[in-house]
Amino acid sequence: MIYLLLFPYPSKTTFWVCSGILLFFVLLGYSGWTVRTLCRRLYSLVQGKQASGRPWWYRHRTELPREWRGTE
Repeated sequence: MIYLLLFPYPSKTTFWVCSGILLFFVLLGYSGWTVRTLCRRLYSLVQGKQASGRPWWYRHRTELPREWRGTE
């Protein structure tokens, strides 16, 4: 509604794109996901696996060689 007040004569393409974006966020809200949750999931996906907090020499003495690079 605000969009129609600011831009009284939008093109059909712009109207459908804005309606699609609005529908996407409505469906997202109904499914229980939020934009913040999606951003956190994307960030953790980009970040990668959790690194070990031990130095390399400790890991090489206490862990098996197959565990040095993490589980794959």
